[in-house]
Amino acid sequence: MQQRMILQHIADVTGGQAFFPTSVKELDGVYAKVVAQIRAQYIVGYLSTNEKADGAWRKVELKIARKDGGDLRVRARTGYFAPYRK
Repeated sequence: MQQRMILQHIADVTGGQAFFPTSVKELDGVYAKVVAQIRAQYIVGYLSTNEKADGAWRKVELKIARKDGGDLRVRARTGYFAPYRK
């Protein structure tokens, strides 16, 4: 269980998703989910205005809204480490 928690944490931090099928029969469903998610992806770029090169963790929050009020789900990293220069 420790390994699953570690993999889940890595997926969460990087904006990914972890799958833990318990049988080979579940793989087709997992593959279908992955393919559907890849087809529905968008890439958003971000350029910070903070020029400090202090290596600090910087939180990023992404908010989305649909005009029709439909449900959208965001999976993204929660932040990044700034560049570090001595």
